[in-house]
Amino acid sequence: MEALKFNLSPEQFAAAFPFHVAFDEQLRVLQTGAVLHRLCPALVKGAELDEHFTVQRPVLKRLDYEAIHLHEKSLFVLQHRAGPLRLRGQFVVQDRRLVFLGSPWVAEMVDLGRLGLSLSDFAVHDPVVDLLFLLQTKNKSLDDGKVLAQRLRTSQQRLAEAQELAKMGSWVLDPETGQIDFSDEARRIYGFDSTTEDPTLVRLMALVPAVERVGLNEAIQQAAQSEAHLEFDHRVNAPDRAERWIHVTLQGSVQNDAIIVRAAVRDETTNKKSALRLALAHHVAQKLAADVEPERAMAFILSSIGAQMDWAAAVCWGMEADSRVRCLSAWAASDDAASHEFSAAMRVFSGPHPDGNLDAAWSSGKPLWRVIDLADASQVRDQLAARCGLNAAVVIPVVAGAQLVALEFFSRAPITVDREIEGFMSSIGSQLAQYLRRKQAEAALRHAAHHDELTGLASRSLLQDQLAQALQRAARQKTKVAVLFMDLDRFKSINDSLGHSAGDVLLRACANRLRENVRLSDTVARFGGDEFVLVFEGLENAQDVNAPLAKVVSLFNLPFEVKGGELPTTASIGISLFPDDGQDVETLLMNADAAMYRAKGMGPGNQHFYSSQMSAQGKQQLALESSLPRALERDELFLVYQPKLDLTTGHVTGVEALMRWRHPTMGPVSPLQFIPIAEDIGLIDSMGHWALEVACRDARTWSDQGHPIQVSVNLSARQLNRHLLAEEVAQVLARAGLQPAQLELEITESGVMRNPAQAALRLRELRLLGVSLAIDDFGTGYSSLSYLRNFPLSTLKIDRSFVKDLPINEDASALTAGIIALARSLRLKVVAEGVENFEQLGYLRANGCDEIQGYYLSKPISADEISRFLKRDVSNFVTSGATA
Repeated sequence: MEALKFNLSPEQFAAAFPFHVAFDEQLRVLQTGAVLHRLCPALVKGAELDEHFTVQRPVLKRLDYEAIHLHEKSLFVLQHRAGPLRLRGQFVVQDRRLVFLGSPWVAEMVDLGRLGLSLSDFAVHDPVVDLLFLLQTKNKSLDDGKVLAQRLRTSQQRLAEAQELAKMGSWVLDPETGQIDFSDEARRIYGFDSTTEDPTLVRLMALVPAVERVGLNEAIQQAAQSEAHLEFDHRVNAPDRAERWIHVTLQGSVQNDAIIVRAAVRDETTNKKSALRLALAHHVAQKLAADVEPERAMAFILSSIGAQMDWAAAVCWGMEADSRVRCLSAWAASDDAASHEFSAAMRVFSGPHPDGNLDAAWSSGKPLWRVIDLADASQVRDQLAARCGLNAAVVIPVVAGAQLVALEFFSRAPITVDREIEGFMSSIGSQLAQYLRRKQAEAALRHAAHHDELTGLASRSLLQDQLAQALQRAARQKTKVAVLFMDLDRFKSINDSLGHSAGDVLLRACANRLRENVRLSDTVARFGGDEFVLVFEGLENAQDVNAPLAKVVSLFNLPFEVKGGELPTTASIGISLFPDDGQDVETLLMNADAAMYRAKGMGPGNQHFYSSQMSAQGKQQLALESSLPRALERDELFLVYQPKLDLTTGHVTGVEALMRWRHPTMGPVSPLQFIPIAEDIGLIDSMGHWALEVACRDARTWSDQGHPIQVSVNLSARQLNRHLLAEEVAQVLARAGLQPAQLELEITESGVMRNPAQAALRLRELRLLGVSLAIDDFGTGYSSLSYLRNFPLSTLKIDRSFVKDLPINEDASALTAGIIALARSLRLKVVAEGVENFEQLGYLRANGCDEIQGYYLSKPISADEISRFLKRDVSNFVTSGATA
């Protein structure tokens, strides 16, 4: 084999390495050293390694070429299988061959003889070999030196690159001379270029601001006196005009018996600026999160960003409702007179829309970096900026829904696009946009809370606030305030006939007409439903309200356009005055409302001024409303009965049940007062059911006493709408044990005409029970005869308003005769109410009336009194004109 890499002949190699053995890839012997061949004659060419040796070190999982190659640099120990010879050495790989270079492992001289060796077997001194080894060693040393130098240069280059990437440098200070040895990155950090001579401590300190210079100097001195690590942060105003933040780690050490200070420096400018921007963004977020007005928020943003980022001036622009660009806020650097001149001019600036720069930013939604050149400046504000020395600007668009705002920052020095600054300022713009959207939502909520959704007029709560403020002003100025409470006439009919959408259109039209025809200082509010309230201030006397009142009334002289047609509408108005009719908001509104109801009672389109008498009536009404719900519980309600007389037989055929209320403090209360209240507050159902129960029980009592007369009970319109009315009546009859024919239910014309179809259905269900049905107060309503014919009625009752003038009044006589004739044509029994004398009775009997009731026969009396009354003979009432 060729002699490895030592340029030796096979004989020289064999002499230099007497114990070597070479193997091929299959670990078969190729060549052995002379001494090893003598000791192991069987180790001939072609013999296999594991036939003659075992590998004791290292431990191999398998014995093959790859396993040995993997441990090429390890120490191998080979044990001869046929004797005590043990070799230690190293395998060398060359051209897919393995050469073991080693020597016997002997511990004492006696081992040499035992192995068959002598010292001469180890001492092979061939001068040529020795010279070749010396040359080889020298060449290898030179090669190794070149490799080490290259590695050193590579290491230094990598260190420099690593420092540049990490923005970390280093310097070494000689405290005695003040000389500093800077790394390349440290030079860059401090702003020294490569041509600058090595900086000294004095030159370095000159870059540090005075307020931080003392601290850095003390840290260097302390580091020179100990080996502890010291850390210090400071700024430098570098020769390249850049301000940087630097973190320094100092440590003292000894080199060549001299004290030195080593420093590792890191450029913290980016991190520091990011931290300052983050803190500024946090402060801005806190400011915007607080309940601060938009003007103050924008001024804070401009001054904070402008001062920290060294802008010369800043302006916040806004697009107004009239499509003009206006300055919302402006700022200038404190020590810059020209910038102050520019910001002062911008505060009163108003420009037309479109504006090229602002529009471009708003359209793109991205910051716009621009150069301001006086020669090319087409905008007035750019011309002024250029004359004030502002040469560049960046525009930050802020889009908050339909509101357009822009933040513009101006610089004296030329600027280039800085993505970090752009990202930061865009985040501020996003915060401002979110803040403005929140303010818009708050304003919308406040408007919704204080304004009517349908008409946009002031709501009841806002009305109360504004009226309270008006009263305070009037009290100070000793003037009067007028409150007009307005209600649209026949509005319910409009809703019912044309639909609620038409009603909404009318309400909006009324609101617009009122709003457009009052002073800005006046208040127009929708109080609820079809009610409006107007407040007029600054009146010197009560007569001053006449002019604005007349104007309001005239607004309803013209019809309103609703669904393509003209709709004439009037309003009832009640007026109260401060301080005459009340000293506070609640009293004035309540009194104006009471006056409005009085006006409404006078007919559509009327007006009425409040009077103290109305207040007393209103208080009584309120007392009745609060007492009526407990009247049933306290047994304050009771029934009285008025008999009915048959004009043919002269016998009492029935009674009408009438409800009465005896108030614990007010005494007897008229049904004309409490029945409408019961209908308004929803008590009429329960009160009507109670009356039906009591009347049926009393009728059963009279029947048991031998007087099976019929009892008539009034049925309200609300009861007539109950789907289970017939079932409920049947249950009452069953509980009382009363025959259905002994019960008559009276309904009014107005009650059945509210919903004629449904009324007819309920009445037919009742007639199937066997109950009689009477229509009460006939002639006072507006019933249709066709509907009347379709109702399953059994009785028609003539209202007392027709009877009272009989027989003297010819019209009353004619009408009464006509009603009787109509009833007979419909095969209905006729009962006349309110008969008070024999002349009336005679006329009614002569014209075919069946029965009468009234004070001529008897006033309404209790159930016990009815029992006694029924025992009397009353036939003479018909023939002789006797009275009860």
